[in-house]
Amino acid sequence: MTHAWGRRELLLSAVPLALLACEGATPQPLSPESPTAMRPFYADEVIPADLDCVFRVDVGEARKALAERATEARETLSHEPLIAAALEQAEVLTVGLRFRHLAEGDRVLVVESRENPPPPEGSGFAEGPSQNPHVRVFNRQGDAPRDGTQMIVLLSDRATVFVSPSEVDAVLRVLRTAPDEWRGRPAAEGLVSADVRPGRMPPLYEKRYKSFAKLLGSVQRLKAKLAVSEEALELDCNLFADDDVAAGNLAQFFDAIAENAPNTPLGRMLSSIQRNKVGTVLHLRARLPPELLVALWSARNTVDPVAPLRE
Repeated sequence: MTHAWGRRELLLSAVPLALLACEGATPQPLSPESPTAMRPFYADEVIPADLDCVFRVDVGEARKALAERATEARETLSHEPLIAAALEQAEVLTVGLRFRHLAEGDRVLVVESRENPPPPEGSGFAEGPSQNPHVRVFNRQGDAPRDGTQMIVLLSDRATVFVSPSEVDAVLRVLRTAPDEWRGRPAAEGLVSADVRPGRMPPLYEKRYKSFAKLLGSVQRLKAKLAVSEEALELDCNLFADDDVAAGNLAQFFDAIAENAPNTPLGRMLSSIQRNKVGTVLHLRARLPPELLVALWSARNTVDPVAPLRE
């Protein structure tokens, strides 16, 4: 299995899956209101705290491993030419989403590059005023769709920020004042890492899965990372619950899943999850076999993406 499923297949499966989980107002001039806002901003600092689902993807090694299939993965991640072009030079991606409204596309995408990105002038964006020498702001000339890009910010640390219409004001606020203290901060390690404050599920799923929605509502925060090993992807996850009782309920939930998992690729993975409860925290560890990831990747455009996992 080690030779049949190499790092290329693992990375091809993991990178798109991490991000597929992925009305303009006229912005005000960027005039910093505090000395803190006059300094350079790091990539993870511009994501506002209202985006409670934040992923970080290390794509530097992934690009080398994907080789001739890198174009396919890049096209999967974005339908916008400017974002697709930025992904060609990307080393790290950080994306902030709104957990309850994932389908609507509200997001802030930060692309860290090897080189300073070119300004998007001539692509329907015009530069706006900025008193911070480390930040350049470009506004779309016209309104973008809700899941499109209304504003692009260039940071001096070689990062490009693509902001959807609903997040323009929040990002400008951060740039004028200071980074939000309670923003999502995925660990800068592993192939993929996440910092999620789930709260309520998207409305459609909340109605369909009421019991699970209630259980998920007891999770204050989820911090996870996905790392590549020789034969699989290693998932390490901490669930921070409201209290000891909630953490116990979560542990019982995963116990029940493991005991009743079917003999399928997904079922075998679920039954192998290691569980350890310490106070209000439930720690989970699992190995994601390559055949499971490839099944998910192959079914990404189907009506029922879980169907291959039942076979």
